Amino acid sequence: MDDIAVFDNNKEHLKAVRNQLEQFISGQLLVKVKERATFIQKRENGLGFLGYRVFPNLTRIKNKNIRRLKKKVFLRESQFKEGIIDEKRLVASVRSILGYVEFADSHHLLKSIFYPGD
Repeated sequence: MDDIAVFDNNKEHLKAVRNQLEQFISGQLLVKVKERATFIQKRENGLGFLGYRVFPNLTRIKNKNIRRLKKKVFLRESQFKEGIIDEKRLVASVRSILGYVEFADSHHLLKSIFYPGD
C-alpha cells in the first residue's frame, strides 16, 4: 500500500481516521508514515492523487501529464509511420493512454489529443 485518500466533511473525523491509519501502519506494518505526506485540506482545492486532480464531483488530469501524453501519442505515431513499432505496439500504447485519460472527466482532452484539428 502506497497512497491512501480519505474524504469526509468533518475535519475532526478526518484527524481521527488519520491517527488510526498511522497507528495501524506503524504498529502492524512496521512502516513509518511521512509527516509531510499526510495532510487535511479543503475539498475546493482538489487533491493531487495518482496523476489526477480529484475534486468532489470532478476528476482532471494534471497539466504536466497532459503534456506528456500528447508527446507520447505523437512519438508513437511517428514511430509507427517510420516502421520502428508495429501496429500491435501502437494500439497497445494508445489503449493504455485512453484508459488513463478516460478515468478523468476528459471528453475535450481526448478530442484535443486524437483530433487536434477539429
